[in-house]
Amino acid sequence: MDRAAGAPTSFQVGQPERYRPRFSRPIKIGLPDAASIPEFGFTNPVLVDGENGIVAGHGRVLAARKLGMTEVPCIEIATAGRRLHSRAGVLEERRLAQKVRVPMLVLWGMRSGQGSGYDVLKVWRDHADDVRGLGIHSGHFIPEEQPDGMYAALKEFFNV
Repeated sequence: MDRAAGAPTSFQVGQPERYRPRFSRPIKIGLPDAASIPEFGFTNPVLVDGENGIVAGHGRVLAARKLGMTEVPCIEIATAGRRLHSRAGVLEERRLAQKVRVPMLVLWGMRSGQGSGYDVLKVWRDHADDVRGLGIHSGHFIPEEQPDGMYAALKEFFNV
């Protein structure tokens, strides 16, 4: 039985030098603060394909190299017999790999222009699994303009 594309095939620890970007012109990435890795460790493993190509985690690998680390946690994912040559394919896999997995509260000021012509919660659901929120009758500065409304939303979210 073939694994679905993106399904994990193995968890491994590998040398950062072993993994390489999948393109000759890598997608521009922000290098994580290398100081946070020794303090917090790797909170997300590097996603690699079956040929040591980095699917998600370029910045983490570069930071590990900068720190002189000899091992990084990796998850090899199935590519269902295909290589992702398009930048769009890699960006989509990264987006899925980086989805927020904790409850998220989204608040916006209804007079601030946010949510005008689009569904704010729908936008955030592309980035997180559990999104809750509401528009508060204020402008951009909710805590200053509607502290009671913000307090009530936070209190309900945290079940206090």
